[in-house]
Amino acid sequence: MDVKKKLFFLLIFPFFFASCRDNSLNTDAVVPLVVFDYAKEEEKPACFLVVSVKLFSDAKRIVSVKILNAERGYCWLAEYPQVSAEKSGGSVNFCCAASAFDDFFPDGKYIAFITDSAGEEQQIPFSVNYDRAFVSASAEKAMKLLGTKCRKYAALYAKNGDLLYYLLENKLKRMNFWLDFKNAVYMRMCFVASDKSVCCIMPAVYKD
Repeated sequence: MDVKKKLFFLLIFPFFFASCRDNSLNTDAVVPLVVFDYAKEEEKPACFLVVSVKLFSDAKRIVSVKILNAERGYCWLAEYPQVSAEKSGGSVNFCCAASAFDDFFPDGKYIAFITDSAGEEQQIPFSVNYDRAFVSASAEKAMKLLGTKCRKYAALYAKNGDLLYYLLENKLKRMNFWLDFKNAVYMRMCFVASDKSVCCIMPAVYKD
């Protein structure tokens, strides 16, 4: 699995609740998160849409997930998508890159199509709403748009780019992370808006 996608899914997992397993395809909520990934401070960020679907049924049975924005005619499809299996059912996770025609994700209505190994399909409508000012914002401006109530996470990486640790910033402050996590070479801060609509991933900070 792509390390960047793994990070995106970690950002969204805490928003889910426990549920009960069922033998048939049984879906709960769709949680979308618009992610702005800053490679450099002043450059325009790359944009992704992370979609996670909470399931009451066994997540391992899912064979495809499709995300449709009918207004623009955009469609993203993943066969055998990344799943997180739990006793309660789990979740299906999908990271969509922005369209080649638009470098952002349009606000509005979307539909998630979830299909299991028995051929059963469920359609789950959801909406994407966020401040469009993030699309062209620098990393510094994005921090101002997020405000003081955003949640702050730190992602620590090895030299080869593997994601090693992911933790809340307040835990990081209580330790000297370059000493406590000696195999970490660089860190990226991740800020999630208080309304959970947007996440901004800041440029890498390297160990001296």
